[in-house]
Amino acid sequence: MGNAAAKKGGELESVKEFLAQAKEDFLRKWENPAQNTASLEQLGRIRTLGTGSFGRVMLVRHKDTGHHCAMRILDKKKVTRTKTSWVDGTWHPPGTGWDWWWWRP
Repeated sequence: MGNAAAKKGGELESVKEFLAQAKEDFLRKWENPAQNTASLEQLGRIRTLGTGSFGRVMLVRHKDTGHHCAMRILDKKKVTRTKTSWVDGTWHPPGTGWDWWWWRP
């Protein structure tokens, strides 16, 4: 029975360490948000990865760094006709964690 209590205590400590690290990472990102320094001219379109009801997703390559990523191109007319999410009076496209995004009228 003593081993079970020790194991449970060790798990609790690892959870506390994880939460402390996650809090530290969050606060660092909150205080120093990533800056959007890319422009459409710096991205080279490679190919279409998929299409959907709001637009398409393309594989792009950053010309300066060579970094590949997916770029979602939204049809603004279709998006604004449907239910949108507003945060602090600013419209945010669906999804999170995007490096860059632009409106295309």
